[in-house]
Amino acid sequence: MNSLKPLLSMALMATQDINRSVFLRPINALNQYMSVRFKPVHPRIRGHPRKPLPGKPVPVPHKYAWRPIYPLDGNYTVYPLKIEKLGGRDPQTGRVVVKTRGGGNKKYFRWIDYKNEVNPDGIPFREKVFQIRYDPLRTTKLALVAGGDKIRWITATETMQVGDIVTTYSDIPRNPIRPKEGDNHPVGALPIGTKVNNVEVRPGEGGTLVRGAGNFAEIVRRVGKKNYLKLRLPEREICIDERCMVTIGRMSNPYHHTINRMCPQRSRWLGYRPRSGAWHRKDGYCGRKNRPPKPLQDFMIDSALAPKREPEVYEIQPFS
Repeated sequence: MNSLKPLLSMALMATQDINRSVFLRPINALNQYMSVRFKPVHPRIRGHPRKPLPGKPVPVPHKYAWRPIYPLDGNYTVYPLKIEKLGGRDPQTGRVVVKTRGGGNKKYFRWIDYKNEVNPDGIPFREKVFQIRYDPLRTTKLALVAGGDKIRWITATETMQVGDIVTTYSDIPRNPIRPKEGDNHPVGALPIGTKVNNVEVRPGEGGTLVRGAGNFAEIVRRVGKKNYLKLRLPEREICIDERCMVTIGRMSNPYHHTINRMCPQRSRWLGYRPRSGAWHRKDGYCGRKNRPPKPLQDFMIDSALAPKREPEVYEIQPFS
């Protein structure tokens, strides 16, 4: 009996080892799976968006779809111009920046004049609307206006019709005026509560804000020469000088977002590619977040501190 004790102890230890290995095998596999599935993410990606490289601007989706080919002489024209399709790629590096842009039907560019000026002697400048048409490259409609020896394309307001007279003023009276939709005035001449579009942020530079379909800004208050406007899209508040020009009214085509495209192929015609099915708006760290509203942006302080801006120089390319 004593001779069998070592054999029995060895058999018992072997059985325990086998049971332990069988029992720990799924636990080891689970630990290995969890280490792969929940691998830590780099801190630059987790949470906030990735910072742009030094000297590289943040990508904007609508700037990587196309760019116009301006005439060789650089003079303004109302004739349709050809465009160069970028297909979502950066024009400098050639890399894909926006994956949901590309393709589309053949389109032409119409050069819009966003700068509203009066006659050299200060008399209001009057123009007549000859045509209102759809623009394939923008959400708002365009209006062809002419006055004197000048003809140009402008963005149409909601109630603008063929035959209307559009007037541009430059004086700021002591009492606010009664504006007419479609006319252009300095923001300091308008009463509180007026809806405007094509807003200048610095006098003489031309409209740069509130140019999308159905968009408008409302004058909420005035303190001296400072005029505070509340934008609708995106919803924020800005402060501009009283000499900045604005257009009265709301932009045309306000219900463009309700148009049913009917089929995915129509999105292809417009130049939109399908999105990846692995992305969800409400899920993950890249999902929707509650953020505080943006602070007031005072363009008068920015213009006083910023250096004088150089004029824009376009890169003229020959027709191919």
